[in-house]
Amino acid sequence: MTPQNIPARVLDFAATCRVSLEKYELDTACQRITHALRKRLVDRAFLNDCFTTEDWEGRKIIYKDEQFGFCICAHINNDHKEAPPHNHGETWAIYGQAAGHTEMSEWEQTEHAGIVRKIKAYTMGPGDAQLYPQGAIHSPIRRLPGKLVRVEGQDLDTVEQDSFTPE
Repeated sequence: MTPQNIPARVLDFAATCRVSLEKYELDTACQRITHALRKRLVDRAFLNDCFTTEDWEGRKIIYKDEQFGFCICAHINNDHKEAPPHNHGETWAIYGQAAGHTEMSEWEQTEHAGIVRKIKAYTMGPGDAQLYPQGAIHSPIRRLPGKLVRVEGQDLDTVEQDSFTPE
């Protein structure tokens, strides 16, 4: 999307993200972005701007910040999708549930390299947002159609990510 094609509500949210990243340490900035995303996940106009009427599925970058490198992505999942435990390498991500549900698990590294154990499981529903800081190991399962808005610290297509094996 070129800047002139990006809806105003998406640009407004991007500005909120940018201000947080400029003014605060990364942990605090990410918490503030997570809070701001939760508020927007219940704003029908914002969601309409993220999920246009065009027919698509999967991940779509709807905004990429040239200064900080973060991306705002819209995800449409129409089928069952399950990801193994993974992290986002050197960056962070904030998952925001716009529609449907995601079963999310969090994991910790065991004493054996590449082997993880589940420490937490929960279901994200519409309006929920969760921060996964750099190195946080997690795994989503989507059993039914759903939509996510995800803020990535960097374009995850360009970041080496680690996958893990559950014990």
